[in-house]
Amino acid sequence: SGNVRSIMHHSLLPKPPAARSALRHQHGVSLVELMVGILIGMLVVAVALLTLSSTRSSSLLVDEATRLNQQVNMTMDVIGQQIKQAGAMNLFTPPGGNQVEFENFAALNGSEMGTRKVVVRGQDGTGSAPDTLTVTYSAPSGGGMSQNCSGTNPVSYPIAAASAAATSQQVVSTIAVTSRSLTCGIAGVSGSAQPLATNVEDFQVRYLTNNGIDSTSRTATEVGTEWTGIDGVEICLHITGESSRVAPQAPPFVDCSGNDIAADGRLHRVARNTFRLRNSAAL
Repeated sequence: SGNVRSIMHHSLLPKPPAARSALRHQHGVSLVELMVGILIGMLVVAVALLTLSSTRSSSLLVDEATRLNQQVNMTMDVIGQQIKQAGAMNLFTPPGGNQVEFENFAALNGSEMGTRKVVVRGQDGTGSAPDTLTVTYSAPSGGGMSQNCSGTNPVSYPIAAASAAATSQQVVSTIAVTSRSLTCGIAGVSGSAQPLATNVEDFQVRYLTNNGIDSTSRTATEVGTEWTGIDGVEICLHITGESSRVAPQAPPFVDCSGNDIAADGRLHRVARNTFRLRNSAAL
């Protein structure tokens, strides 16, 4: 019992100064400190979210620009290949002959050998609508592997000919815009059109003629009925990106009609090129 009284007696004695100081420092976080910590954490999260948003926007911008450039380059290559082939004629050796000759267009458009043929034809769009372009070139005897830019085999052209004597097997490419898609096919042949590019704002075509002194660039309306004199074709293609929140600033260039392109949040690409008919001198 003496030991118990001794322990109780000591427990009731005042704490030494060092012990009292240690107890004073053992306390929780104050409300002010908690609020400051939360604020700092929110600032860190906000900066991280802004960085993530900026990185995502930059990545989307690069992806859109790359896609547009690839689409423009591919489309121009395909159109250029068809235009350069326009009027191409096959070489053959007549039965019993000893020299190589150009294969005639079977009096295409009522013309004989040596007379220029209609191998390029176009139509201006109504108002601000896109234009339409049709080019043709002679298919090898028996068809061969010739196909137009949509993969369609040669057909008898002109399609609506008055007589069989006015047609021949031709590779035909009609390039037009339908529902903002640039397509290649054959006018009048159902199911032949295949898309070349999407989100097309405009497709403008002008035609070059040369009188031996200088070249003249004309629209389809200005050409009128003089389609036998075409030496080259000028193409302008205007396409846009899919997102409307990628490019906040207006691009520093104009559209196919020479008008400034207003800022609408989309990327724009305007490509212009001139293609010469490689066989125009022999047509």
